[in-house]
Amino acid sequence: MVSGKGKDEALGETAKSYLKEVWIEEVLGRKSFENVNKYTLKGTEVESDTIEMASNVLGETLFKNKEELSNAFIIGTPDINMPDSQSVDDAKSSWDAQTFYGVSEKKARTDYYWQVVGYMILTGKKKARLIYGLVDTPLGLIESELYKMSYTLTDQQIEEARKNFVFDDIPEAMRIKVYTFDFSPEDEQRIQLQVLAARRYLEEMDVINKLTV
Repeated sequence: MVSGKGKDEALGETAKSYLKEVWIEEVLGRKSFENVNKYTLKGTEVESDTIEMASNVLGETLFKNKEELSNAFIIGTPDINMPDSQSVDDAKSSWDAQTFYGVSEKKARTDYYWQVVGYMILTGKKKARLIYGLVDTPLGLIESELYKMSYTLTDQQIEEARKNFVFDDIPEAMRIKVYTFDFSPEDEQRIQLQVLAARRYLEEMDVINKLTV
């Protein structure tokens, strides 16, 4: 969503780089797996655990949403979209205590604001929440990380490091953070303009690449 440096340039270099990856995947059938890492793997595997803990701490009944939503501009699947709630929610599972307690409202807004704006647009809700949770790391990931550490750490250090992956000794109330954001019609207009600019860029890139093949 960051615009380019030029006066009339809608797309920044990061957006253009991502769109090139989209073109390569859709047209050439080649997908990059650079973004598949231990952080995303944990987030995917423990998502339900984070939602369950948030339910306990917030005193709300929250369930994982599996319904994909779309309109003419965007598509997405909110993590939590309870029909009787005023907000649509997204759950984030932190890797460790350092990353969890390092999260602030400013960082949450910087990293995920436009994601939850999209969810508000798709659901018609006027509020969104980013819910951060610190839950235990899956055993397979723990063993993988400890195995890597075994090349440089002693057995005693490895056992000490194991504590960095499990957090059930910390009260649940200390392992949930919630940040709330309000809907803005101006944000929806901006998304639409950026999507149109992205489509134009992909069309131009497709034409250029076909001419050079």
